[in-house]
Amino acid sequence: MRKKDIKAVFFGGIVLLSLFSCIDSKYDLGKDIDLTVLVGGEKLTLPVGSSEKMYLNKFIKVEDNELLDTLETGAYYLMKADTMNDTKVHVDSVEISDPTFEIEDIVLLSSSAGSEYPSTMGDGVSISVSKNGSFNVYNNDMPPEVIRVQSFDIVGEEYINISFEAMGLQSDDQIDLTALKITFPDFFIFKEGQKGLDHTTNTYTIGDNEGDAHLNSSKNSCERQLIVDRFYFRDDRQGWVDHETDEKGIFSVDGDLEMGGEIIASFKGDLEEDYTDDVRLGTKIVFLPHSFFIASISGKVDPKINIDTVKVELTEIPDFLNDDDARMDFANPEIRLHVENPFGLPILLNLDMQGWKNGKKTHNESIKVGGIKIPANPNLDQLPTPITIIISKLGAPENEEPVADTNYYKVSELGDLFFIIPDEMELNVEAHADQDPKEKHTIILGETEQVVKINYEVNLPLSFGENMSIVYKDTISGWNEDIKNFDIKRIDIEAEILNTIPLELSLSGYAIDVNGKKLDRLIVGIKDNAPIPPCNEDGSETTVSVVIEIVELVPAFSDNPTAIMKNLDGIVLNFTAKSTETINNMPLKNTQYMMLKGMKARIPGGVKLNMNE
Repeated sequence: MRKKDIKAVFFGGIVLLSLFSCIDSKYDLGKDIDLTVLVGGEKLTLPVGSSEKMYLNKFIKVEDNELLDTLETGAYYLMKADTMNDTKVHVDSVEISDPTFEIEDIVLLSSSAGSEYPSTMGDGVSISVSKNGSFNVYNNDMPPEVIRVQSFDIVGEEYINISFEAMGLQSDDQIDLTALKITFPDFFIFKEGQKGLDHTTNTYTIGDNEGDAHLNSSKNSCERQLIVDRFYFRDDRQGWVDHETDEKGIFSVDGDLEMGGEIIASFKGDLEEDYTDDVRLGTKIVFLPHSFFIASISGKVDPKINIDTVKVELTEIPDFLNDDDARMDFANPEIRLHVENPFGLPILLNLDMQGWKNGKKTHNESIKVGGIKIPANPNLDQLPTPITIIISKLGAPENEEPVADTNYYKVSELGDLFFIIPDEMELNVEAHADQDPKEKHTIILGETEQVVKINYEVNLPLSFGENMSIVYKDTISGWNEDIKNFDIKRIDIEAEILNTIPLELSLSGYAIDVNGKKLDRLIVGIKDNAPIPPCNEDGSETTVSVVIEIVELVPAFSDNPTAIMKNLDGIVLNFTAKSTETINNMPLKNTQYMMLKGMKARIPGGVKLNMNE
């Protein structure tokens, strides 16, 4: 079907007519002699031979198209890949100012008559301690994205400073705080390895730490410090943020303090004369620094995840797939998303896809895919594991082992998106944090360099269902110099066609002049519209005999050719390819071919050579 093959028909004719070159030059053939010669009689037959195998890679060239490629098997596929814009996920920083501890003084010795506190004088008096206090953390400027705080980490190192002050001691008095204990709320998570701290009960024993725990009148105070790592609210009723009154939320959590154990006291003075005031132990607990920033929150958050709409340009589609009459029934089109989610947020994606061609929608209803799950990054200190999402017409392949970090979503309607291949496809992605109660969220507050990264692939293997129709056009030209002096009414090209391409081919066309303009009075087609069958089910070649007709339209009453055939320079052939009910879902491969065998050009009525002109 290449230009050089068809021209051989006419070159062969010229060889047969070369006998006229032996006319004796001494005769003046230009005077009163009709030099119109009929060659061939009723039917002139010119053997042309056979074409070579015309492999698909001669027609479908991957090097000419950036979207077209082949697998190792030789199967063709279209693929457009690109990167979406990075997506930031931001929640404002939060400062906690002056968390408060409250606990009453412990009265060690009361000067009041009838007091419940001990009044025994002497050495080594054991005073049992049981005192309750409270803790409160409060913030009325919580970001609207924060729903519940289950835990939060603290920026930097934050101390709880515990200071004791003995009041009312006389010169020889002494109190021993070694066995005194403080139990903090269970949502305090302290740094590991601190002396005197029982992490199981959050109980701190004063004397188990370094430093003297004995107080007297000259040294009446001491301090201890504990490093707080984070807060973790185990009670499901705690940590909720109230957003009812304002866009900014109110976060408030209360907890109980308990002081227990015992204090060993030695009071040496005279109760009535020396102790005009009670002997007390004051306890002051504060955070140092007094305010701190939250580094990260675990719990429930709902930040804005604004992923830009992507317009996928499909402007380099091969002509045979992109013709206005082409209709695609891809066996298994795919859209792949490669997602890197650095956040501790499980993300749900809702995808809405619409195709456009020449400014018009290629299908009425957009294709929607909802509930695409992107897992959270379990370790915020490490790079996320890339996740591959494959949206396909057929879903996960059968009888294949699952691939790690790859999830399939079956969308039977996906083929509608490419039934007419669009020149532009819109990918609208709506994203939000998965609010399933079973899912935990963790996010770093304030400005970060972390972004959600998404790469996409539109992957269209060239294997088709039974509703596919593509059009391949080829122009064969350059004949005019060979036939312009002949009077021809009709040309028939007979051939056997061998086909291993898994598509049924039908042929139509039209004739053109030297300027490429259509010659309306010439008809090009296959006799009886005979189709060219696809390959057999096993991929082997089929054979069919066809006649390609180039016919001049003349009035029915006229048997003489007109001059229109002399303007012929070539033909434009339209190959319409379709899958069939029995041959479909087979991929196009660069090793498949079509071959014209035993070609003959027949010219019914012969050829008139007009040598008068």
